[in-house]
Amino acid sequence: MLAAGFLGIDIGYYLHLGVGQWKLIWNQRPIDEVIADEATDPDIRYQLLLAKQIRAYAIDTLGLEGSDNYTTYCEIGDRPVVWVLSVAPADALEPHRWSYPVIGSAPYRGFFVRSRGEAELDKFEQRGYDTHLRGVSAFSTIGWFRDPILTPMLKYRAIDLADVLIHELLHASIWIEGDADFNESLATFVGREGAKRWALEFLEGGADSLAARDDLRKDRVAYGDLLHGLATRLDSVYSLDVSREEKLAAKAHQIETTRKISGKRAWLTKGYDTPEDWTINNATLALFRTYNKETDIFERVLLATGELRQAIAVFEMCEEELEPEAFLERWLEQNASSK
Repeated sequence: MLAAGFLGIDIGYYLHLGVGQWKLIWNQRPIDEVIADEATDPDIRYQLLLAKQIRAYAIDTLGLEGSDNYTTYCEIGDRPVVWVLSVAPADALEPHRWSYPVIGSAPYRGFFVRSRGEAELDKFEQRGYDTHLRGVSAFSTIGWFRDPILTPMLKYRAIDLADVLIHELLHASIWIEGDADFNESLATFVGREGAKRWALEFLEGGADSLAARDDLRKDRVAYGDLLHGLATRLDSVYSLDVSREEKLAAKAHQIETTRKISGKRAWLTKGYDTPEDWTINNATLALFRTYNKETDIFERVLLATGELRQAIAVFEMCEEELEPEAFLERWLEQNASSK
């Protein structure tokens, strides 16, 4: 305990994580047992069968790590499994980072208990930070524990369930300590590409599902362009040699202008309409950047290899690299010159 204090480790926080994780472990049931149970809701049984197939595809076809992840089911109701806090200064798009044993630093902090997350949020807001607390339905312990299928995950459409499972399984297969931007952007890319391929091969009406999802993809790209543009303009604002008050006023103007542009757009899908209380701040923008870093380099590797499995094998090489993107650029140059 004394050593932990000197190291700056929040014992209470990690005890709460331990209790939350123990509850998930204690309440897990093997998926096969739940499927075979006559008392199991038919919709849950169907989704669990899909999850089994998706997991097998991720391991056998994509080559992701064949751990015990997603071989069990945990009933938690419709609530989020974890609440995740993101924080950034009010006048900079630099996310606050927390340090963790083993995984290194990350620009987010998870809480099994919402009130704990809210208490931490309040502390940062009192110091003038921008904050964002969101509930999530899935997370990865990157191989430390057996991650279960959770009840909220079974509410997803089949193709979205595939996206989430492949995303999280990628984390358990490839994780670069302290580089959350690379880890999350890579998992986002592989999750989407893997789900698309799984749907075309196995999902009845997979082509129709992809066509419907294409509208979502178009909206996501357009919305992403809006946020990337806003973030770029705010970077310019924050670099100006003016007072903090002037920066914050310019920030508010840029956010409101972007909100109005978004509100006038004819979105193809629900969820991208922009209400008056549209919540965008430096914390949400920094989080967006973490999960949506430019994926051009991943796409180029996929194009060079021709198969997602081979691309993932290249991405795995990054685990030994201090600068994974620079490594991928070198790999692309070497492979282009060898052809």
